[in-house]
Amino acid sequence: MNGELEIPIPAQVASHFVVVTNDTISDPTARLHQGLAALDTRAGAGGGAEGALRHCAVGFLQEERLVVHGHHPPATSWQHGLHLAASADQLAFITRAGYHLVISSLAEPHLQPLAAQSARLAARLLARATHGVIIDQTTQRALPDSAPATQEPATFTLGDNWLAVAIHIPVHSTVHSGLDGSSQTRALTRGLARFGLPEVETAGFPEDAASCAVDLLHALAWRLLTRHWSHLTDDPGATTCLLGTDQQVSTADLQRFWGATPTRPAGQVHLRLTKAGGDHAAPPQVPYGRSGLHVMPPPDYHGALATWWRTTVAPAMPAPDSTPDTPGRSPGSPRHRAGTAGKRAGRPNHGS
Repeated sequence: MNGELEIPIPAQVASHFVVVTNDTISDPTARLHQGLAALDTRAGAGGGAEGALRHCAVGFLQEERLVVHGHHPPATSWQHGLHLAASADQLAFITRAGYHLVISSLAEPHLQPLAAQSARLAARLLARATHGVIIDQTTQRALPDSAPATQEPATFTLGDNWLAVAIHIPVHSTVHSGLDGSSQTRALTRGLARFGLPEVETAGFPEDAASCAVDLLHALAWRLLTRHWSHLTDDPGATTCLLGTDQQVSTADLQRFWGATPTRPAGQVHLRLTKAGGDHAAPPQVPYGRSGLHVMPPPDYHGALATWWRTTVAPAMPAPDSTPDTPGRSPGSPRHRAGTAGKRAGRPNHGS
């Protein structure tokens, strides 16, 4: 029987970006206003969805839901976590840079993703003005060098560097493998909380199925976020939502995560969600800390955990076709995926 989990929805959620630079700005808010005004007249910035995003950013800035301040940081290292996505040149620059511009948005969950997009647009404009590198503090990743220098895509695509998945594989994990052939591996999302959802984790997958774990969390994140925004559309002031413990994700969900139109038969993975904690709590050394939801095989599965990953999850999350990468994808991501069709302005498409 499908049970339900009651998930609290926070009153407000935040997004934080840091522009790491060597250029000091005396009034970063005024500079940001100038950059947004310039977008309104720059050829190609245009109206439509892009213009709507710019107007939202201006509104959030005027209402002080979007704020920016600059400071000279203490002598600290950003290297922890950033090595997964930052290039060597970026890391070298980040560790040497002497000035930080911190851009933050704070808004109700039903105003997402526009509030987060406005903050990232502001970060792009300030990075261009100061020749800086953008760090997403939520995912602890630097935005890739290939990202557009000024314009934040108005079409929201979850796979466009809005979500990271941290993989934890203990040293000599095979020594600690369970009797069912699984290991003490763990994968955790980083990024759902800025939209008002708990982060999600899974564990016990074989090391050779780590990319499948990432893909499963990507697909599940897309499905959960789509349902979350549908719920908030119906009830913008909701303080809780009910989430079924029995869930299924598909190949189509994974393709939509990357903003692609599903082009192949959708393999299905049935799974069970529980609240993270107790035996499922992430150990202290796991990057990004703890999550709120834990992914497990469905209740009617009684086989080995490693077998579930290899025979059920892997076939439903197949290797990508030989097509170009989705724009904005972080370097170093496992099993690069492709496709740019099927994107919509604002929130993700609904679908199964």
